[in-house]
Amino acid sequence: MKSIISYFSVFISAILYMLLFDKAAGGIMTVFLFVTPVISIFLTVSAKKRIIFELECDNEILNKGKLEKIHVNITKDTILPLPFICFTVELSKRFCELAQNVYKFSMSENRELTVDIDVNPKICGPADICINKIYITDYLGIFKFKINPDMLVCKTVSISPDIVEIDESNELLRNIFSSLTDNDDDDASKSGFGKSSFPGYEYRNYVPGDSLKKINWKLSSKRNQLFVRLDEASNITLPDIFLDTSEPVNVNNEETAMYTQQTIIEASLSLLMMFVRHGLECTYSYYDNGILKKESFNSPDGIQKLADNISSVNFNNISDYENINTQSHSSKSTGVNIVYTLNINNQLINRARSASDNNNAVKIIIPENTAYSQSAGMSDVWLIKENYEICRFI
Repeated sequence: MKSIISYFSVFISAILYMLLFDKAAGGIMTVFLFVTPVISIFLTVSAKKRIIFELECDNEILNKGKLEKIHVNITKDTILPLPFICFTVELSKRFCELAQNVYKFSMSENRELTVDIDVNPKICGPADICINKIYITDYLGIFKFKINPDMLVCKTVSISPDIVEIDESNELLRNIFSSLTDNDDDDASKSGFGKSSFPGYEYRNYVPGDSLKKINWKLSSKRNQLFVRLDEASNITLPDIFLDTSEPVNVNNEETAMYTQQTIIEASLSLLMMFVRHGLECTYSYYDNGILKKESFNSPDGIQKLADNISSVNFNNISDYENINTQSHSSKSTGVNIVYTLNINNQLINRARSASDNNNAVKIIIPENTAYSQSAGMSDVWLIKENYEICRFI
């Protein structure tokens, strides 16, 4: 606006000079000040329709906390020199703020130009990168024109969650492991978690290599011969981790919601990683656009790929909690459902009660910052703190 006011001030001064002092010199200046901007505006308007913006990333899945590069590619389809172009970069709140988000450049002879921008992802999940507020000035720098909105460019990328080390001695894990049927087999005790059989009531003669814990010393002393217990096979159901991707209802703002979602994502993946590293097979499930995704893991292989897949999931699905196992179990087996959720509702409570009635343990885990709004009707609810420490919800 200032440049336009300055231009018209000079233009009026030239007219006054022509009328009051020198018609010839003033006339030349007036014509020059009128014709030159007109030509400049005509060339600028013609050129702005011949510009193409493209947005590229080195990786479609970005690493949280690591600088990543995005590339703004500008191409002009004309031999005319291009006046100054200015554009603004807008990032989702999942990124740290840019030190500079306004870029200005000129393309004289070059037909292609790439502007590299460093971005720093800070919250996992789907994120948008947009190039908008694009405008072009004429050759004299007097007038400014907005680029057609159809030329504005946005790109959606995914920011992968971290898989952190969690404390294996915390109360929740001890509670989960105690829900699994105990097995005093030495082989099982090596992993600390694996449970596959129940104490039986039949015995056989001891064979070198049998676990000493299975020796029935009372029977052996009576018969003066070592006897070991025969265990019965168990049809135990191993832990099922369920990530509830329904929308949270009690958050202060959008960024808080993103951090809260990140908490349950990273906590659930970290628990899965800890289980499989200790030899305990585990299933992991979540809803993506209304479709249930479920996968079993018995080793760390594939968990990072799972994390990458979850990074593109939006928390806007309505969960029906059908994946919580309510199948009836005998007294010699149990199912352990570990539900990571942002909100405890009546549907989840009823499903958990139905599961418990059929000998299925249900552990509901919520972020600490949403606990104030949660129902206390569930007896087995746990809180995740900011450092991923887990404690019981009282």
